[in-house]
Amino acid sequence: MPIYSIDMLPKLRSNDPTVKELICSDVKGFKLKLQEVEDLARALQNNTNVETISFLGNPVNANAARLLAQFFTVNTRLK
Repeated sequence: MPIYSIDMLPKLRSNDPTVKELICSDVKGFKLKLQEVEDLARALQNNTNVETISFLGNPVNANAARLLAQFFTVNTRLK
């Protein structure tokens, strides 16, 4: 599972089939800023390939959580 970075946004926006899983957890001091989570959620809005996203240990604000919830609701391929 690749660790998410801001450089991945173009791949996520373009629905790149090579990105199926993301780690957005607090791994080795890595923490997403809340704006980055919102940017990630927006990039995922039309993505149908991502199947798993891990946010263990990483806080998500209400706006980002709402956008991510919309993504998971619309993307019926997710389990």
